[in-house]
Amino acid sequence: TMNSQNNFANCEKVTSTAETAQGNVSQTSIQLEATGVSQGVGDNYFVGMIIYIESASSNAGVWSIVSSYSSVSHTATVNFQKLPSGTVKYFIFNCGANFLATTMTSCMQLSTILQPLAWIP
Repeated sequence: TMNSQNNFANCEKVTSTAETAQGNVSQTSIQLEATGVSQGVGDNYFVGMIIYIESASSNAGVWSIVSSYSSVSHTATVNFQKLPSGTVKYFIFNCGANFLATTMTSCMQLSTILQPLAWIP
């Protein structure tokens, strides 16, 4: 979905400045900057968070919810509606909800700004 970063103003900005994607970016994956916020975090740390493409040669403004994350390769699985190309800079936002959670524990894992949450299976 094309959007403005302002649409996430009520969310926690995980990245204080735009970070640069490494390697290839596809519609289904993005390799995060290894020395950025992804440094030292575990697998699936970013699940449920939003990656917003701040700038790119084409399709800046697309965003996606992260469905999985590999800490070894710094790769997030996403579903961008359009392919961002060129030098891609992104922000990560935590909006306090894990849309992919299947248990109360995984739902609350990432929520530091909206706790306590009610679990509705």
